[in-house]
Amino acid sequence: MRNNGSSAFQEQLMGQIKLLKIFLATSISGFLSACGSYEVAELNHKSFNQSNFKEALADNYRKFVNFEAEQMMDWRDAGYFADKALRILKDQSPAKREEIKDWRIAKPFQEDLKAAARRLDIAMQVIPPDQFSTSMAKAISSYDCWIEQAEEGWQFDHIAQCRTSFEEALQAIENQTKMTFSNQGTAKISIELFHNHNEASPLQENLALLQSFTERHWNDVKMHIHIEGHADRSGTEPYNHKLSVARAIAVSNAIATPWPEEYTSSIAGAGETKPAFTTADGVRDPRNRRTVIEITFAPKDLPN
Repeated sequence: MRNNGSSAFQEQLMGQIKLLKIFLATSISGFLSACGSYEVAELNHKSFNQSNFKEALADNYRKFVNFEAEQMMDWRDAGYFADKALRILKDQSPAKREEIKDWRIAKPFQEDLKAAARRLDIAMQVIPPDQFSTSMAKAISSYDCWIEQAEEGWQFDHIAQCRTSFEEALQAIENQTKMTFSNQGTAKISIELFHNHNEASPLQENLALLQSFTERHWNDVKMHIHIEGHADRSGTEPYNHKLSVARAIAVSNAIATPWPEEYTSSIAGAGETKPAFTTADGVRDPRNRRTVIEITFAPKDLPN
């Protein structure tokens, strides 16, 4: 009788254990599903072409996702960014940074993030992402890393790492494009055109360079073009000032013809007062016979 009772008890216990296993398996499956583990796994099974902007961005998110999931055990944010990467790859969402208003960011972090957002936004507006896919992808994903860490607000070394990565990426874009991006959300680039001695019109090869720049479409930004003519010291000061103004006007006319977009402009003549290379009076120097075009881009609507 005791053996039979023991057998019945064992059967009952095994049944309860089986039910417990089913419950735990179902609960864990549901928990992982809710936390985005399936999205993380799907993202990890993909391969990426770094020359493709969206794929490079997804690859950067993958690294960030795995860090959050495996080292920080933050499956919620890991799942969120894995899903974001997958949606970008599937063309279901645009490739853009996170919005500050969607995160609970403490005030000490807000101003730096807002300034960085303005710099990143203007860069994305004036730079074709596919031309600088690696740097642009790193800038966007690093900004999102920065904003996620800032919301948590206590791992200051991680916040600093994300911010440094963002700054390095944006600096690389500036170095490659010769543009600068300001905290106010503007971008600037300077283009130099050169002239023959005593001539107002720029060299033809310089006009070809300018033409390639004006072929870009800038419909989504506001532009101001400041044109400043210069001269070397081979003539008198009054003559060189007059010549520098004539050079600025000639370049302004050369820009107006091929450039279809609306823009504001200003011109100035510096004469021989702002040489690129200092020389003695009366010296001809082709490096100083130039016109500098400074183009400032600003978004039509700056973010708050």
